[in-house]
Amino acid sequence: MPGLGADASVNWAVSGGHIAERCGLFVIICLGETLLASGATFAEMAWDGPGLVAFLASVAGSVAMWWVYFHIGHRPGTQMIEHAKDAGAVARLSFTYLHIPIVAGVVLAAVGAERLIAHPGDVATLAEGASLVGGVILFLLGNGFFKWQSSDLQFFPLSHMAGIGLGAAVLPAGPFVTQAVQSVLSAAVPVVVGLWETAA
Repeated sequence: MPGLGADASVNWAVSGGHIAERCGLFVIICLGETLLASGATFAEMAWDGPGLVAFLASVAGSVAMWWVYFHIGHRPGTQMIEHAKDAGAVARLSFTYLHIPIVAGVVLAAVGAERLIAHPGDVATLAEGASLVGGVILFLLGNGFFKWQSSDLQFFPLSHMAGIGLGAAVLPAGPFVTQAVQSVLSAAVPVVVGLWETAA
């Protein structure tokens, strides 16, 4: 408050388990909307090869993002905030600010996937590729910082660094491949990160 100063985060009545559960449910809703948007777009098309490839790649990418977020990151983050001495500070950083790029990345990837599924045989434009691949990169960036801040990791996860690098390498391919191929390349990025983390 102006003139009164800031309140200490230790004074905030935050239920760590509750806020972690709510953030996880919000991510699930966003991923579910991604699947619904992809399915609705594909349902109005002819079930040909390129369309089917683009749709299946979109589904695989959504499942891989779910895998990357929940398999490794969400559980340690939940445990940390439940046992934190200053749950308010953890909630503010890890479960509020760092979830913004996670959710924004999922939504941006959903927009890109819907556009690519609609015209799978066309050459991908840089804008369409940027929305899909950029969404995956933004998701990995937010997820990597979330895992770094809400677990005992001492650095940004190497798997996420590799995924962001792979996404940056895939991004310029847009004008040289079809949209179906761009969908496959984009979906491969979170799949690689998920496999890396599971193996590690």
